[in-house]
Amino acid sequence: MEAFAWSVLGRLHEKGMIHDPVGKVKSVVFTHEGLERAKRLFKEMFEE
Repeated sequence: MEAFAWSVLGRLHEKGMIHDPVGKVKSVVFTHEGLERAKRLFKEMFEE
């Protein structure tokens, strides 16, 4: 199983896109703002 780079998770957390990634959980949770931004970017990149 691939692990996420802590530096990347730290930057996403600093920008308010994910909740604090520190801990033993092997998943990340989007903030409301991060989820909305991810949806918008997905639509821009993959929908016509």
